[in-house]
Amino acid sequence: MRSIRKAAELAIAIALGGALGCSNRIAPPIGSLRDSPPERGGRITVASFVGVRSIDPAVGFDEGSDPIQRLLFARLIHLSANGQFEGELAESFDVSPDGMHLTFRLRAGARFHDGSEVTAGDVKRSLERALHPKTGCPVASFYDRIVGFEAWHDGKASELSGVQAVSDSVVRIDLAEPDATFLAVLTLPAASPVCKSGGAVYDPSFSAHACGAGPYKIRQWYEQEKLVLDRHDGYLDRGLPHLDGITWLFGVPTTAQRFRFERGDIDILHDLSMADSVAFRTAPSWQPFSGWAPSRLTKGLFMNVEMEPFNRVEVRRAVASAIDRDSVATLRGGFIVAADRMVPSGVVGYDASFPGQRYDPAAALELMRKAGFPYDPVAATGGYPQTVDYLVPADSFDLQFAEVVQQQLARIGIRIRLKALSWPAYLAQIGRRRTVRMGAAGWTADFDDPSDFYEPLFATKSIQDENSQNYAFFSNAELDATIERGRREVDPAARKAIYRRAEEIVRDEAPWAIGYGYRRFEVWQGYVRGYRPHPFAQQDVGFLWLDLAQRQAHSASRGAPPLSVASLASMLARGGAR
Repeated sequence: MRSIRKAAELAIAIALGGALGCSNRIAPPIGSLRDSPPERGGRITVASFVGVRSIDPAVGFDEGSDPIQRLLFARLIHLSANGQFEGELAESFDVSPDGMHLTFRLRAGARFHDGSEVTAGDVKRSLERALHPKTGCPVASFYDRIVGFEAWHDGKASELSGVQAVSDSVVRIDLAEPDATFLAVLTLPAASPVCKSGGAVYDPSFSAHACGAGPYKIRQWYEQEKLVLDRHDGYLDRGLPHLDGITWLFGVPTTAQRFRFERGDIDILHDLSMADSVAFRTAPSWQPFSGWAPSRLTKGLFMNVEMEPFNRVEVRRAVASAIDRDSVATLRGGFIVAADRMVPSGVVGYDASFPGQRYDPAAALELMRKAGFPYDPVAATGGYPQTVDYLVPADSFDLQFAEVVQQQLARIGIRIRLKALSWPAYLAQIGRRRTVRMGAAGWTADFDDPSDFYEPLFATKSIQDENSQNYAFFSNAELDATIERGRREVDPAARKAIYRRAEEIVRDEAPWAIGYGYRRFEVWQGYVRGYRPHPFAQQDVGFLWLDLAQRQAHSASRGAPPLSVASLASMLARGGAR
């Protein structure tokens, strides 16, 4: 059914493309800038190219589910646009001087979607549910510093002893050791309180009628097609949200999104093709209603330090020095940004002053000579004698990046052969020990802290014989100690120095050659107010409002309800778009 619907969407996009003109001719914004104070009412529609498997915060942990979970589930705390932890369900929170005890006082009157009041007992029950051994929470290890975590997660205890409901309104979390990342991981949906209908143990059926304390609640979920949300009038802030509701469409191709957006059937456009992005970015009328979201992704290539020739640090440094990151960024202007360090600009803890890996072809040739593989670029002789296989997922920008790398490494005497694989096959092979010498690598922030980029990718404890996320199989005692020290350190200045040292080790040891980051360009209609891409959360649409007069004027001028996928398909069946 889903493949049929996608095929229909593509056909519709092609038909509309013919009807509306070539892809770089775009309609003007609907509405205009004017003073419009927040007002209540109206609904918006947004769309995603991806689908959603689960919106249960205990198990849903992917690009598609995250923005929806943030609408449905209130958290104890969240990250503000300026990178500060702020209370959401928590009226106040305190961290003990030793960093091992956290106390949260809940706001009075906060209610779940079913009308029941949010209590400290709900916070404890929900954390136990998420970290229960039968749940399969993909980020359970983020909470492993909680006292009693191991016994609870292994099914050997009757409760998670480190989480206590001191009273109905006060919850205390005790840690076995200081963990400076703990406030950050509490901002993840996994730590959100759920209604009592969610149970004490995870139940897959809960996702269909997920119940939390967020600003919106589910009216109806049409699985892979769309999710319809209504305002939760019992939300903790009585003035929010402004909208009556949100409809979220799934699996809509980017071209179809663009044409539906121009008609006003979609209010915010998050998924843009490169051509459409250029069209919107260069149209003066869209400048007030568009913006870039910062990069939260680091991409490049890994080198397996357990295999020749990358067991030699000089060769790894040569590779890092041979990549012209600025030329890579030109392949998709604006979307792709050159990157020379692990922590991207859209993550709290990014150090703009850090001197990362640098393009230096002369230094790369000298490093190859020191490694015992001198190369003469004029005569094109010498270098590493074997061809190195480079694994990359098919049909991705990773493949374009690899093609550039192939040319640039040939100039220093490293010849690579590209092997494009399906995503599952690629993951299976690069995570297997002593199997892949070189391949595409990337990491998107799970939470806002530099540790998220070092511990899974470079810590010795992350090495596994199968399914290793440390694809380089890199082990460095100083980096291990630095990562652990950073997680324990609570002083911001000291943490900055610690992670700067971590960046230095990765730069100098070069288990990765870092190449680029990716960011999104978004546009929204002129009647949408209070929206900008959030620095630390994608598609943060929960608290915007509409200029209802402008929106209603547009609807009246159309004289017909918005076109649905079904009506467009029917129109095509009658002979095409006119």
